[in-house]
Amino acid sequence: MRTGAVVILRRDDGAVLMQYRDNKEGIAWPDFWALPSGASEVGEDPKKTAVRELGEESRYVIDESALTLVCQSPQVLRGEEILRSVYVGEYDGIQPIECLEGKTMEFVHPREFPSMKVFEDHVGFIQQAETILSGGNKEIRG
Repeated sequence: MRTGAVVILRRDDGAVLMQYRDNKEGIAWPDFWALPSGASEVGEDPKKTAVRELGEESRYVIDESALTLVCQSPQVLRGEEILRSVYVGEYDGIQPIECLEGKTMEFVHPREFPSMKVFEDHVGFIQQAETILSGGNKEIRG
């Protein structure tokens, strides 16, 4: 089974970095708002994937040690099962965010999601991260 990573980069006001995806043939969730994510390279650790994908999509640099595992969740994408590792990290408030993939990338507060076309799995991941960060259930679940 292939692996991949999803990154929740959270600002101190609770807003999370979201990407408005392109509408190109063959990409997952075209014209949806989604978290930075991507597939692991062969032999790549999912946490390293998270760091790499965040950098490739936004030029933001985060250390692996600043990421906390939220959950692992399987997904079937184009007929292939992928085990996604979901991580949360805090935005440093210093580095600029650049949109290197997709139409735009910006911090969005989850209360705005009902008026947006957000990939449903990612909403659930953000809710799980909030539970962990608030000291709730720390069990990792998929």
